[in-house]
Amino acid sequence: MKLLRMSKIALFTSILSIGTVLIPPIPIGEINITLQTLIIMICGLLLSPLDAFIAVVLYLLLGIIGLPVFSGFKSGLGVLLGPSGGYLFSFPIASFLISLFTKSQKFVPSLIITFVFGVLFVHLIGAIFMGLYLEKSFLLVFPMVAIFIPFDIVKCFIASMLSHRLRLIPYFKR
Repeated sequence: MKLLRMSKIALFTSILSIGTVLIPPIPIGEINITLQTLIIMICGLLLSPLDAFIAVVLYLLLGIIGLPVFSGFKSGLGVLLGPSGGYLFSFPIASFLISLFTKSQKFVPSLIITFVFGVLFVHLIGAIFMGLYLEKSFLLVFPMVAIFIPFDIVKCFIASMLSHRLRLIPYFKR
């Protein structure tokens, strides 16, 4: 791996770790509003598919080994197996898919891709996992997580605008 590539992966792993705990989570039911999805989207928009996946998996590994990088300064495997575990498991895949399908560096295509994979996909996996955890059907659980979608749509706009600007910096060119 080249030094530039490793530094980008480390940078996004760090941003995800810090960004998740820097802004206090806003609890709504079993799930918190955090900056995680915003950072996942930006990661997918700025890194190659494999690098985006690796950066997010490293973040999860940091949390699993005990660093308090998950929402609410939590850590450990129990968080991944809890009610919000589906979201955490979906993050590496979402960042990979966002990166994979972001062919254009234009605002509207990146906005659509971040909405499909950064919002719909993440909430679908999160709701399925939460339904299994709570032993409730998907139809009962999805309305509980759907209240986060408007917040995540705003994050799509922010991620698309920010990544569009950051791509002008040579360090962030793919």
